[in-house]
Amino acid sequence: MLVPREIPLAEESAQRFAVVRLADIAGMGQRDYADFIKGSSMLQIPPHTHAKLLLDQGFLTNAYPQITISSGKNAVIRLSYAEA
Repeated sequence: MLVPREIPLAEESAQRFAVVRLADIAGMGQRDYADFIKGSSMLQIPPHTHAKLLLDQGFLTNAYPQITISSGKNAVIRLSYAEA
């Protein structure tokens, strides 16, 4: 038997990460990722490069990540995340 919902729907909103905690991208050296985190610039990873990024949102959110990519024919992307 169906009954009316007594609790509000979960909030759904887009949120960006707060900071890049670790960036291990061969040949790119140290750089400022502030514009990438804000969404005002792209992060370009050169071909045949192994890259590792650790992104931190700064607070707990029950969510799922989404990424937007372009190009990179035959590239492999592994995405892992944890809520801790």
